[in-house]
Amino acid sequence: MALVELYRTTGISRYLDLARFFIDQRGHELLGQVHNGARYRQDDVPFRQARQARGHVVRAAYLACGALDVYVETGDRELLEAAVAQWEDMVARRMYLTGGVGSRHKDEAFGDPFELPRTGPTARRARPSAWSCGAGGCCS
Repeated sequence: MALVELYRTTGISRYLDLARFFIDQRGHELLGQVHNGARYRQDDVPFRQARQARGHVVRAAYLACGALDVYVETGDRELLEAAVAQWEDMVARRMYLTGGVGSRHKDEAFGDPFELPRTGPTARRARPSAWSCGAGGCCS
């Protein structure tokens, strides 16, 4: 998000290009063997192909926001479609009635579909509102 904002402020396209590059590098397991695995860091599936909310909740939200910012500036519909699909999966299959997400307390991560325990979830701390912060709320 910061690189896109820097592009908006300066008009220097290399910042926008770098933001797009970082998004497109996700999903190729370039981080190697890391704590909690590639899925936890949204590095298991390229962002453009991902259709499920997965991994660490806050990281997933900020990655989606960054992708939405790049979409707003470039019109790259693949980024919008991926972010919307992840949002819809989160809302339909991974969200509490209260709007909280992040059913796995240990990793502050999304759980499996409909894995919504009554005790111990991270939901009170990690909220989906971060998804709407990207692109000035372009999906509203």
